[in-house]
Amino acid sequence: MSYIVQVVTGHQSQAEDTEVFISLNGTKGAILHFRLNEKHSLKQHHKHLFQAGHEDAFRIDHDLIGQINVVHVDNRPNTDQDWFLESITVEDSSGTSYQFPCHNWLSANNGDGREARSLLRGPLRGHPLSESVFHQQQPQLHMYKREEESVHDAASAEARLKSWGTPITFQNWSGNITVPSVWAFYPTTVEDIQEIVRMAALAGKKVRTCGATHSWSMLYADEDQVLIDPQYLGPASEQVVLSADKKQVTVMANATILQVKRMQLDEKFNFMFNVLVDSVTYGGIVNTGCHGVGGGCPALCDLVEELQVVDDKGDLVTYSKENDGVEFMKAVSTNLGLFVFVYKMTLNVQPSEYIVESTNEFKSIRSTLNNADNLKVLSEYDYNNFIVENCTLGFSGVTLVNGDILDSIQQHRPQQR
Repeated sequence: MSYIVQVVTGHQSQAEDTEVFISLNGTKGAILHFRLNEKHSLKQHHKHLFQAGHEDAFRIDHDLIGQINVVHVDNRPNTDQDWFLESITVEDSSGTSYQFPCHNWLSANNGDGREARSLLRGPLRGHPLSESVFHQQQPQLHMYKREEESVHDAASAEARLKSWGTPITFQNWSGNITVPSVWAFYPTTVEDIQEIVRMAALAGKKVRTCGATHSWSMLYADEDQVLIDPQYLGPASEQVVLSADKKQVTVMANATILQVKRMQLDEKFNFMFNVLVDSVTYGGIVNTGCHGVGGGCPALCDLVEELQVVDDKGDLVTYSKENDGVEFMKAVSTNLGLFVFVYKMTLNVQPSEYIVESTNEFKSIRSTLNNADNLKVLSEYDYNNFIVENCTLGFSGVTLVNGDILDSIQQHRPQQR
Protein backbone atom coordinates (compact mmCIF):
# COMPACT_ATOMS: atom_id res chain seq x y z
CA MET A 1 0.00 0.00 0.00
CA SER A 2 1.23 3.48 -0.81
CA TYR A 3 -0.03 6.91 0.20
CA ILE A 4 0.41 10.15 -1.72
CA VAL A 5 0.64 13.18 0.57
CA GLN A 6 0.06 16.56 -1.06
CA VAL A 7 1.14 19.61 0.96
CA VAL A 8 0.00 23.12 0.02
CA THR A 9 2.11 25.97 1.46
CA GLY A 10 0.50 29.41 1.78
CA HIS A 11 1.67 32.47 -0.13
CA GLN A 12 2.46 34.28 3.13
CA SER A 13 4.87 31.55 4.25
CA GLN A 14 8.47 32.56 4.99
CA ALA A 15 9.96 29.06 5.08
CA GLU A 16 11.99 27.05 2.62
CA ASP A 17 13.22 23.48 3.07
CA THR A 18 11.87 23.43 6.60
CA GLU A 19 11.87 20.06 8.38
CA VAL A 20 8.31 18.71 8.31
CA PHE A 21 7.20 15.52 10.04
CA ILE A 22 3.79 13.95 9.59
CA SER A 23 1.73 11.30 11.39
CA LEU A 24 -1.33 9.69 9.80
CA ASN A 25 -3.90 8.15 12.15
CA GLY A 26 -6.25 5.61 10.59
CA THR A 27 -8.90 3.20 11.80
CA LYS A 28 -6.57 0.20 11.34
CA GLY A 29 -3.20 1.65 12.30
CA ALA A 30 -0.95 4.67 12.10
CA ILE A 31 2.12 6.04 10.36
CA LEU A 32 4.09 7.95 12.97
CA HIS A 33 6.63 10.73 12.64
CA PHE A 34 7.42 10.37 8.94
CA ARG A 35 9.75 13.04 7.54
CA LEU A 36 8.65 14.65 4.29
CA ASN A 37 11.91 15.26 2.45
CA GLU A 38 13.53 15.07 -1.00
CA LYS A 39 13.93 11.29 -0.77
CA HIS A 40 10.16 10.80 -0.82
CA SER A 41 9.24 13.78 -3.02
CA LEU A 42 7.40 13.14 -6.30
CA LYS A 43 8.40 16.51 -7.73
CA GLN A 44 12.13 16.14 -8.10
CA HIS A 45 12.36 19.18 -10.40
CA HIS A 46 11.57 21.51 -7.49
CA LYS A 47 14.71 23.20 -6.27
CA HIS A 48 13.33 23.63 -2.75
CA LEU A 49 10.51 22.10 -0.74
CA PHE A 50 7.71 24.00 0.99
CA GLN A 51 8.19 27.27 -0.87
CA ALA A 52 5.54 29.98 -0.50
CA GLY A 53 2.57 29.35 -2.79
CA HIS A 54 3.82 25.92 -3.91
CA GLU A 55 2.43 22.41 -3.70
CA ASP A 56 4.65 19.43 -2.84
CA ALA A 57 3.79 15.74 -3.15
CA PHE A 58 5.37 12.80 -1.33
CA ARG A 59 4.99 9.02 -1.47
CA ILE A 60 4.81 6.91 1.69
CA ASP A 61 4.94 3.12 1.39
CA HIS A 62 3.25 1.50 4.36
CA ASP A 63 0.79 -1.20 5.36
CA LEU A 64 -2.92 -0.43 5.23
CA ILE A 65 -4.03 1.91 8.05
CA GLY A 66 -7.72 2.17 7.11
CA GLN A 67 -9.76 5.35 6.92
CA ILE A 68 -7.56 8.33 7.85
CA ASN A 69 -9.22 10.62 10.39
CA VAL A 70 -6.45 12.79 11.83
CA VAL A 71 -3.15 14.07 10.47
CA HIS A 72 -0.60 15.44 12.91
CA VAL A 73 1.93 17.75 11.28
CA ASP A 74 5.02 19.09 13.01
CA ASN A 75 7.44 21.81 11.93
CA ARG A 76 10.08 20.62 14.36
CA PRO A 77 11.71 23.38 16.41
CA ASN A 78 15.23 22.79 15.19
CA THR A 79 14.87 25.55 12.62
CA ASP A 80 13.68 29.13 12.77
CA GLN A 81 11.46 28.65 9.70
CA ASP A 82 8.06 30.38 9.69
CA TRP A 83 5.83 28.01 7.71
CA PHE A 84 2.21 28.68 6.75
CA LEU A 85 0.35 25.48 5.90
CA GLU A 86 -2.80 25.75 3.81
CA SER A 87 -3.75 22.08 3.67
CA ILE A 88 -2.74 18.45 3.40
CA THR A 89 -4.43 15.88 1.16
CA VAL A 90 -3.73 12.15 1.47
CA GLU A 91 -4.67 9.67 -1.26
CA ASP A 92 -4.37 5.91 -0.80
CA SER A 93 -3.75 3.24 -3.44
CA SER A 94 -7.47 2.77 -4.05
CA GLY A 95 -7.81 6.41 -5.08
CA THR A 96 -9.67 7.52 -1.94
CA SER A 97 -8.70 11.05 -0.91
CA TYR A 98 -8.72 12.54 2.58
CA GLN A 99 -8.54 16.31 2.97
CA PHE A 100 -7.16 18.11 6.02
CA PRO A 101 -7.46 21.93 6.02
CA CYS A 102 -5.12 23.97 8.19
CA HIS A 103 -4.92 27.62 7.00
CA ASN A 104 -2.55 28.47 9.81
CA TRP A 105 1.05 29.02 10.84
CA LEU A 106 3.33 26.34 12.22
CA SER A 107 5.83 28.75 13.69
CA ALA A 108 7.16 29.95 17.00
CA ASN A 109 6.99 33.53 15.73
CA ASN A 110 3.60 33.80 14.00
CA GLY A 111 -0.01 32.89 14.67
CA ASP A 112 -0.46 31.43 18.14
CA GLY A 113 3.11 30.13 18.32
CA ARG A 114 2.24 26.47 17.74
CA GLU A 115 4.83 24.50 15.78
CA ALA A 116 2.63 21.39 15.58
CA ARG A 117 -1.04 20.88 14.84
CA SER A 118 -3.55 18.04 14.65
CA LEU A 119 -5.62 18.43 11.49
CA LEU A 120 -9.16 17.05 11.22
CA ARG A 121 -10.70 15.84 8.01
CA GLY A 122 -12.83 18.37 6.13
CA PRO A 123 -13.29 20.30 2.85
CA LEU A 124 -10.49 22.56 1.68
CA ARG A 125 -11.35 26.24 1.56
CA GLY A 126 -11.00 27.93 -1.83
CA HIS A 127 -9.09 25.03 -3.40
CA PRO A 128 -10.06 22.82 -6.37
CA LEU A 129 -9.37 19.67 -4.36
CA SER A 130 -12.42 20.50 -2.23
CA GLU A 131 -14.56 18.92 -4.96
CA SER A 132 -13.39 15.41 -4.01
CA VAL A 133 -15.36 12.59 -2.43
CA PHE A 134 -15.23 14.29 0.98
CA HIS A 135 -16.71 17.56 -0.26
CA GLN A 136 -19.54 17.31 2.26
CA GLN A 137 -17.37 16.15 5.16
CA GLN A 138 -16.97 18.80 7.85
CA PRO A 139 -14.24 18.75 10.51
CA GLN A 140 -15.42 16.83 13.55
CA LEU A 141 -16.12 19.83 15.77
CA HIS A 142 -19.26 20.90 17.66
CA MET A 143 -20.34 17.26 17.89
CA TYR A 144 -20.51 16.71 21.63
CA LYS A 145 -23.76 18.45 22.55
CA ARG A 146 -26.54 16.97 24.62
CA GLU A 147 -28.92 14.91 22.53
CA GLU A 148 -32.63 14.53 22.99
CA GLU A 149 -32.28 10.82 23.72
CA SER A 150 -30.75 10.60 27.20
CA VAL A 151 -28.18 7.97 28.12
CA HIS A 152 -28.32 6.18 31.47
CA ASP A 153 -26.17 3.05 31.13
CA ALA A 154 -22.45 2.43 30.57
CA ALA A 155 -22.84 0.56 27.28
CA SER A 156 -24.89 3.34 25.67
CA ALA A 157 -22.49 5.99 26.99
CA GLU A 158 -19.48 4.16 25.55
CA ALA A 159 -21.25 3.77 22.21
CA ARG A 160 -21.98 7.49 22.12
CA LEU A 161 -18.38 8.33 23.00
CA LYS A 162 -17.09 6.17 20.19
CA SER A 163 -19.53 7.73 17.74
CA TRP A 164 -18.14 11.15 18.68
CA GLY A 165 -14.44 10.33 19.13
CA THR A 166 -11.63 9.47 16.76
CA PRO A 167 -9.41 6.44 17.46
CA ILE A 168 -5.77 7.48 17.13
CA THR A 169 -2.31 6.30 18.08
CA PHE A 170 -1.05 8.87 20.56
CA GLN A 171 2.56 10.04 20.48
CA ASN A 172 3.85 12.83 22.67
CA TRP A 173 5.90 15.74 21.32
CA SER A 174 9.32 14.27 22.00
CA GLY A 175 8.36 10.90 20.55
CA ASN A 176 9.46 8.91 23.60
CA ILE A 177 5.91 7.76 24.45
CA THR A 178 3.54 6.02 22.01
CA VAL A 179 0.13 4.66 23.02
CA PRO A 180 -2.00 2.69 20.53
CA SER A 181 -5.74 3.18 20.34
CA VAL A 182 -6.84 6.14 22.43
CA TRP A 183 -10.09 8.00 21.74
CA ALA A 184 -9.35 11.59 20.72
CA PHE A 185 -11.76 14.51 21.01
CA TYR A 186 -11.35 18.05 19.69
CA PRO A 187 -13.88 20.30 21.48
CA THR A 188 -14.41 23.97 20.70
CA THR A 189 -16.44 24.97 23.78
CA VAL A 190 -16.45 24.14 27.46
CA GLU A 191 -19.96 22.72 26.99
CA ASP A 192 -18.46 20.19 24.58
CA ILE A 193 -15.95 19.18 27.22
CA GLN A 194 -18.62 18.82 29.91
CA GLU A 195 -20.66 16.48 27.73
CA ILE A 196 -17.61 14.37 26.83
CA VAL A 197 -16.75 14.02 30.52
CA ARG A 198 -20.32 13.11 31.49
CA MET A 199 -20.37 10.31 28.93
CA ALA A 200 -16.89 9.13 29.97
CA ALA A 201 -17.91 9.03 33.64
CA LEU A 202 -21.01 7.00 32.83
CA ALA A 203 -18.97 4.63 30.63
CA GLY A 204 -16.27 4.23 33.29
CA LYS A 205 -13.57 5.71 31.04
CA LYS A 206 -10.59 7.71 32.29
CA VAL A 207 -9.98 11.12 30.72
CA ARG A 208 -6.72 12.91 29.97
CA THR A 209 -5.93 16.28 28.39
CA CYS A 210 -2.97 16.62 26.04
CA GLY A 211 -0.68 19.64 25.94
CA ALA A 212 1.16 21.22 23.04
CA THR A 213 4.95 20.82 23.00
CA HIS A 214 8.05 20.09 25.07
CA SER A 215 6.58 17.06 26.77
CA TRP A 216 8.62 14.13 28.08
CA SER A 217 6.24 13.55 30.97
CA MET A 218 4.59 10.29 32.00
CA LEU A 219 1.29 12.22 32.32
CA TYR A 220 -0.35 10.79 29.21
CA ALA A 221 -3.46 8.90 28.12
CA ASP A 222 -3.32 5.12 28.34
CA GLU A 223 -4.84 2.67 25.90
CA ASP A 224 -8.62 2.95 25.37
CA GLN A 225 -8.81 6.14 27.44
CA VAL A 226 -10.43 9.42 26.39
CA LEU A 227 -7.97 12.09 25.24
CA ILE A 228 -9.10 15.74 24.98
CA ASP A 229 -7.06 17.94 22.65
CA PRO A 230 -7.88 21.61 23.47
CA GLN A 231 -6.14 23.25 20.50
CA TYR A 232 -9.49 24.24 18.90
CA LEU A 233 -10.99 25.59 22.14
CA GLY A 234 -12.22 29.14 21.74
CA PRO A 235 -13.34 31.66 20.79
CA ALA A 236 -9.98 33.32 20.16
CA SER A 237 -11.19 36.57 21.74
CA GLU A 238 -11.55 34.78 25.09
CA GLN A 239 -8.25 32.89 25.07
CA VAL A 240 -6.40 35.82 26.67
CA VAL A 241 -8.32 38.55 28.54
CA LEU A 242 -6.66 41.35 30.57
CA SER A 243 -8.52 43.03 33.44
CA ALA A 244 -9.23 46.76 33.18
CA ASP A 245 -6.72 47.60 35.92
CA LYS A 246 -4.05 45.39 34.28
CA LYS A 247 -3.53 43.44 37.48
CA GLN A 248 -4.93 40.10 36.33
CA VAL A 249 -4.97 38.15 33.07
CA THR A 250 -7.34 35.26 32.40
CA VAL A 251 -6.16 32.63 29.92
CA MET A 252 -7.68 29.49 28.51
CA ALA A 253 -5.68 26.33 29.01
CA ASN A 254 -4.73 26.26 25.30
CA ALA A 255 -3.35 29.83 25.23
CA THR A 256 0.35 29.88 24.37
CA ILE A 257 3.17 31.94 25.85
CA LEU A 258 3.44 33.79 22.53
CA GLN A 259 -0.22 34.87 22.61
CA VAL A 260 0.16 36.37 26.08
CA LYS A 261 3.55 37.89 25.23
CA ARG A 262 2.00 39.86 22.38
CA MET A 263 -0.62 41.28 24.72
CA GLN A 264 2.10 42.13 27.23
CA LEU A 265 3.94 44.18 24.60
CA ASP A 266 0.74 45.96 23.54
CA GLU A 267 -0.82 46.55 26.96
CA LYS A 268 2.35 46.98 29.05
CA PHE A 269 1.87 44.45 31.84
CA ASN A 270 4.26 41.86 33.18
CA PHE A 271 4.61 38.70 35.23
CA MET A 272 7.11 38.62 38.06
CA PHE A 273 8.56 35.61 36.23
CA ASN A 274 7.59 33.77 33.08
CA VAL A 275 8.49 30.97 30.67
CA LEU A 276 10.68 31.72 27.67
CA VAL A 277 9.53 29.04 25.21
CA ASP A 278 6.78 30.60 23.08
CA SER A 279 4.97 27.47 21.89
CA VAL A 280 4.01 25.92 25.24
CA THR A 281 0.55 26.41 26.73
CA TYR A 282 -0.40 27.89 30.09
CA GLY A 283 -2.47 24.82 30.90
CA GLY A 284 0.56 22.57 30.57
CA ILE A 285 2.82 24.93 32.54
CA VAL A 286 0.50 25.72 35.44
CA ASN A 287 -1.05 22.29 35.97
CA THR A 288 2.32 20.56 36.20
CA GLY A 289 3.92 23.25 38.39
CA CYS A 290 6.89 23.40 36.06
CA HIS A 291 9.47 26.07 35.25
CA GLY A 292 10.32 26.88 38.82
CA VAL A 293 14.03 27.23 39.56
CA GLY A 294 14.24 26.29 43.23
CA GLY A 295 12.41 26.45 46.51
CA GLY A 296 13.02 30.18 46.91
CA CYS A 297 11.72 31.15 43.46
CA PRO A 298 8.01 30.78 42.66
CA ALA A 299 6.63 29.35 39.43
CA LEU A 300 3.70 30.54 37.32
CA CYS A 301 1.32 28.29 39.25
CA ASP A 302 1.96 30.47 42.33
CA LEU A 303 0.41 33.43 40.51
CA VAL A 304 -2.94 31.69 40.00
CA GLU A 305 -5.76 33.61 41.67
CA GLU A 306 -8.68 31.66 40.24
CA LEU A 307 -9.15 28.39 38.39
CA GLN A 308 -12.15 27.08 36.41
CA VAL A 309 -12.17 23.31 36.01
CA VAL A 310 -14.43 20.60 34.65
CA ASP A 311 -14.66 17.96 37.37
CA ASP A 312 -15.22 14.21 37.09
CA LYS A 313 -19.01 14.72 36.94
CA GLY A 314 -18.79 17.14 34.04
CA ASP A 315 -19.61 20.18 36.18
CA LEU A 316 -17.80 23.51 35.72
CA VAL A 317 -16.38 24.48 39.12
CA THR A 318 -14.51 27.64 40.14
CA TYR A 319 -11.80 27.74 42.85
CA SER A 320 -10.14 30.93 44.09
CA LYS A 321 -7.74 32.18 46.72
CA GLU A 322 -10.45 34.48 48.06
CA ASN A 323 -12.98 31.69 48.66
CA ASP A 324 -10.76 28.66 49.22
CA GLY A 325 -7.52 30.01 50.68
CA VAL A 326 -3.91 30.25 49.54
CA GLU A 327 -2.79 26.77 50.63
CA PHE A 328 -5.75 25.10 48.96
CA MET A 329 -5.04 26.96 45.72
CA LYS A 330 -1.45 25.75 45.70
CA ALA A 331 -2.71 22.17 45.58
CA VAL A 332 -5.43 22.98 43.06
CA SER A 333 -3.12 24.88 40.70
CA THR A 334 -0.46 22.16 40.56
CA ASN A 335 -2.96 19.34 40.11
CA LEU A 336 -0.79 17.14 37.83
CA GLY A 337 -3.79 16.28 35.67
CA LEU A 338 -5.98 15.07 38.55
CA PHE A 339 -8.70 17.43 37.44
CA VAL A 340 -10.36 16.23 34.27
CA PHE A 341 -9.92 19.54 32.45
CA VAL A 342 -8.67 22.96 33.52
CA TYR A 343 -10.63 25.41 31.40
CA LYS A 344 -9.47 28.89 32.46
CA MET A 345 -7.01 30.34 34.94
CA THR A 346 -6.64 33.88 36.25
CA LEU A 347 -3.10 34.95 37.11
CA ASN A 348 -1.85 38.01 38.94
CA VAL A 349 0.23 40.40 36.85
CA GLN A 350 1.40 43.98 37.27
CA PRO A 351 1.38 47.06 35.03
CA SER A 352 4.86 47.89 33.79
CA GLU A 353 6.22 50.82 31.85
CA TYR A 354 9.16 48.78 30.53
CA ILE A 355 8.78 45.36 28.94
CA VAL A 356 11.76 43.20 28.01
CA GLU A 357 10.91 40.97 25.07
CA SER A 358 12.37 37.46 24.82
CA THR A 359 12.76 35.68 21.49
CA ASN A 360 13.29 32.02 20.64
CA GLU A 361 15.85 30.78 18.16
CA PHE A 362 16.06 27.06 17.42
CA LYS A 363 19.12 25.42 15.92
CA SER A 364 19.67 21.73 15.42
CA ILE A 365 22.22 20.15 17.75
CA ARG A 366 23.91 18.44 14.83
CA SER A 367 24.43 21.60 12.75
CA THR A 368 25.63 23.56 15.78
CA LEU A 369 28.07 21.04 17.22
CA ASN A 370 29.45 20.11 13.81
CA ASN A 371 30.09 23.72 12.83
CA ALA A 372 32.89 25.68 14.49
CA ASP A 373 31.51 28.97 13.18
CA ASN A 374 28.13 28.35 14.80
CA LEU A 375 29.78 27.51 18.11
CA LYS A 376 31.83 30.68 17.85
CA VAL A 377 28.65 32.74 17.40
CA LEU A 378 27.24 31.24 20.60
CA SER A 379 30.40 32.13 22.50
CA GLU A 380 30.58 35.72 21.22
CA TYR A 381 27.14 37.07 22.11
CA ASP A 382 27.24 40.55 23.60
CA TYR A 383 26.44 39.52 27.17
CA ASN A 384 26.50 43.16 28.27
CA ASN A 385 23.39 43.92 26.21
CA PHE A 386 21.61 40.58 26.05
CA ILE A 387 20.73 37.81 28.45
CA VAL A 388 21.30 34.60 26.49
CA GLU A 389 20.14 31.20 27.68
CA ASN A 390 21.59 28.29 25.72
CA CYS A 391 19.84 24.99 26.31
CA THR A 392 19.39 21.66 24.55
CA LEU A 393 16.20 19.70 24.03
CA GLY A 394 16.49 15.97 24.62
CA PHE A 395 15.49 13.04 22.42
CA SER A 396 17.20 14.58 19.40
CA GLY A 397 18.91 11.42 18.21
CA VAL A 398 22.37 13.03 18.40
CA THR A 399 25.12 11.11 20.22
CA LEU A 400 28.26 13.01 21.21
CA VAL A 401 30.88 10.47 20.20
CA ASN A 402 32.56 12.37 17.39
CA GLY A 403 36.04 13.53 18.48
CA ASP A 404 35.90 16.54 16.16
CA ILE A 405 32.69 17.66 17.82
CA LEU A 406 34.16 17.36 21.30
CA ASP A 407 37.31 19.24 20.26
CA SER A 408 35.18 21.99 18.76
CA ILE A 409 33.18 22.33 21.98
CA GLN A 410 36.37 22.70 24.01
CA GLN A 411 37.80 25.32 21.63
CA HIS A 412 34.70 27.51 21.67
CA ARG A 413 33.37 27.02 25.20
CA PRO A 414 31.92 30.37 26.39
CA GLN A 415 33.69 31.93 29.37
CA GLN A 416 31.83 31.85 32.66
CA ARG A 417 30.13 35.17 33.39
